[in-house]
Amino acid sequence: MTTGRSETAAEARTLTEALLIQGESRPDFRWLTLLDSSEKEHPLTFGGLLENGRKTAHSLEEYGVKAGDPVILILPTSLEFLYVYWGILLLGAIPVPLYPPVRINELDRYSSQLQAIVKNSCAQIIVTFPVMRRMFRWAVRPSERSVSIVDAEALLTTGMGGRKDEPGSSHHTALIQYTSGSTGKPKGVELTHENLLSHIRSVARTLDYSPEDVGVSWLPLYHDMGLIGAILSTLVYAIPLVLLSPVDFIKSPRRWLRAVHRYRGTLSAAPNFAYSLCTRKVRDRDIEEMDLSSWRVAINGAELIHHRTLVEFADRFAAAGFSRKAFMPAYGLAEATLAVSFTPVDEAPVIRSYARKTFELEGRAVPVPDSDPEAVRWVSVGRPIPDHLVKIVNSFDTAVPDRLVGEVTVQGPSVMKGYYLQPDITSDVLRGGWLYTGDLGFVDEGQLFITGRIKDLIVRGGKNVYPHDIEESVSSVAGVRPGCVSAFGIPHIEQGTEEIIVVAETRIRSSARTGRMVQEIRKKVKEDTGCSPDRVILVPPGTVAKTSSGKIQRYLCRERYLGGEFSRPRRGGVWKRIGFWLRFLTAFNSK
Repeated sequence: MTTGRSETAAEARTLTEALLIQGESRPDFRWLTLLDSSEKEHPLTFGGLLENGRKTAHSLEEYGVKAGDPVILILPTSLEFLYVYWGILLLGAIPVPLYPPVRINELDRYSSQLQAIVKNSCAQIIVTFPVMRRMFRWAVRPSERSVSIVDAEALLTTGMGGRKDEPGSSHHTALIQYTSGSTGKPKGVELTHENLLSHIRSVARTLDYSPEDVGVSWLPLYHDMGLIGAILSTLVYAIPLVLLSPVDFIKSPRRWLRAVHRYRGTLSAAPNFAYSLCTRKVRDRDIEEMDLSSWRVAINGAELIHHRTLVEFADRFAAAGFSRKAFMPAYGLAEATLAVSFTPVDEAPVIRSYARKTFELEGRAVPVPDSDPEAVRWVSVGRPIPDHLVKIVNSFDTAVPDRLVGEVTVQGPSVMKGYYLQPDITSDVLRGGWLYTGDLGFVDEGQLFITGRIKDLIVRGGKNVYPHDIEESVSSVAGVRPGCVSAFGIPHIEQGTEEIIVVAETRIRSSARTGRMVQEIRKKVKEDTGCSPDRVILVPPGTVAKTSSGKIQRYLCRERYLGGEFSRPRRGGVWKRIGFWLRFLTAFNSK
């Protein structure tokens, strides 16, 4: 083994060193099992990952990529993604994973975002798959300057081994994670090897990894939960991982649970919407065939957690052996690498009730009995991970007492180096050794509760209204697509307050039925939150803007509303989609 290298991957100074340790000391260890759409297994060993990573590194070097250069990856969940990702690291370059286009009607926006990212990162190469490469020629146009667009398959075909690996240094940049854009334009979160490995070790202590653990994940690899939480963590600790495509999960949510059953999964994470989707979509007869008793850590994070989701999922899948104590509500953000806090292992989620009026008018969390019909309920996201601190501050940057809402700030080794090549906006969020998250929350008896985003908060008649509260209420109305609702405020100059606008997706087209739905939505929101929306707009599926990880983009929905998009008929949409697919199929068939 190389002189000076750590003895185990968990002690490695860089991710590259961790891979070299695993690939050379246990080359035949079956680390990953990729399930395709037919649930056929595609195994990957540490040795196979290292060999193909080295081939990719050689090919990238032939394209002129050097240590320290950013390389953009736009690849689906696949073995090729892993080969390219680790090949970039073995070369000493910087991976920049991005999501592929998700919705046809947002292709123009995707194009402009990609152009901005290429410009900011200064990347000179994009690695993608053949169909996307051909699409980029007409749909993306990354930049006026020359940018090479390369097939991942070609890198593996032409690559050779034998080059010297670049283990790098702990302070070198190991990942640029572009934020999902739930509150504005994407920014490149710059993370070092030290950020990533210190975070992975802190999470390992929190989750109490054991040799019997098996991970199961369908989360996108371009997102921190899927990449850092599933891929990097399990590689460092040699935990077998079963990997599914997020597309396959959305098509059939039971595949996720079936994989937990089939492989006796113990560790698996997902956003709140995924648990809600399983509760609604998985059939009773499928549950009867499942055994989920092995699932000891079911992380719920990446978006605000609804208490009803936890209760309903646990009740629905109790018959399959799922334990309520397996649920682990968590809070995190890309700027802190991934996670900031977790609920302790083997403890049931903490859900507490507070006086709604006091909370909305004064920002104070005054406990009330769970039986109080006016109560607002929040789910605890636990305590900070080891070696990290959380402090709640007010607008004067002063720490506030317990049960008082303020901005969540974080300090610890997982906090990012900064926004890549953007010192001005970095200084806005990194101040005095603390990360200012832009999230609102409070602490109660050591437990952290997240209540929303500062920029999303609606002020109505002097009280604070939380959009997710309204969105959860609207999602419970029959005919509304759950998780596809956006609530936001717009200034009402004459009244000196904000109007509440609700945009909700539905498949219903009958004007009579949609008229009744609007009235039901107003009534339900009034009952649940004490306020009524000023306007309710029902739109077709796929209209409400979301990030690549499924978060509602309220700011973008607000911009579209103010621009009159929801008032105009969506003319030309059919022909636009037909034109898109004609180009797509032409590109695909020319492969």
